[in-house]
Amino acid sequence: MQLNQLEYLLALSREGSYQKAAKRLNVSQSTISMAVKNLEDELDFQILQRNNKGLLFTEKGKQILEKSIEIESDMQELLNLKSTFMDEMAGRFFVAGASHYYNLRLVNLIIRLQEQYPRLQICLEDRNNMEIIREVAQKTYLMGLVQLNSVDEIFYLSEIERHNLVFEMIEQENMCFAIGPKHPCYQAESVTLEEFLQYSTIISRYQMSEIFLNYLRERGYQGRIIILHDIYASRDLVEKSDFYTTLIPEFGTTFDNQIYKQNLKVVSINNFSCTYKSGWVYRKNRYSEREEKIVNLIRQEW
Repeated sequence: MQLNQLEYLLALSREGSYQKAAKRLNVSQSTISMAVKNLEDELDFQILQRNNKGLLFTEKGKQILEKSIEIESDMQELLNLKSTFMDEMAGRFFVAGASHYYNLRLVNLIIRLQEQYPRLQICLEDRNNMEIIREVAQKTYLMGLVQLNSVDEIFYLSEIERHNLVFEMIEQENMCFAIGPKHPCYQAESVTLEEFLQYSTIISRYQMSEIFLNYLRERGYQGRIIILHDIYASRDLVEKSDFYTTLIPEFGTTFDNQIYKQNLKVVSINNFSCTYKSGWVYRKNRYSEREEKIVNLIRQEW
């Protein structure tokens, strides 16, 4: 058994496919496939199986995956030991963020921290809310920044509590619909949600929960919901289209970042109200003394 085999299993679990796992690890799909097969041959049982829903871990495979997560955490602690004796604010840590925060604000925060602490390496990963909650609890990530809207807030807060985590709110704003100049509603002062959704397609980040999508469906929305992982691509498409709209936090239309300067207009929808809360998710315990210092540093610098 080799450590890279366990690394491949972790990537398959987090990415959900051989193609995405290979891209993340910068190896070929055949390399991962062969490594998994060799591990299955060595253990003499099947770890993964495929069906029409994608990759699934067998019951025995899930046990291997759990051990792999523990080993990954232990290895990271070992790698950080050297830095412990050289510099308190040093080492390699993983932090996750959802939606606009990953692209717009977390990057700026990490740049500031690296300027102040050159030996501190913060690795950012773009993940959805549930992945952040689960993997912070499993110690894959030091902490994560989640975004909760007023529709699914109760669900996510209960999941955070169930995983023995803390949610520390840092901002609260309105969610809004934004459109480009070609959209039929561009000149309207206000529209109803029913009028707006009958010819619009929502473009969202992939962390938008099923709870929120069902909320829109219950209010009569029947259009396609296109999910793009790239914020710039989605906003650019909205600006140039006559039927797309995007749902974003208010700061997403004003944030000072040149690549997000598309000509978008916030639409007032007189029977729609949705707020969002953003905040840090971190563990109640199970941090080393140095990890605790890094967590507090990030919270303070925000």
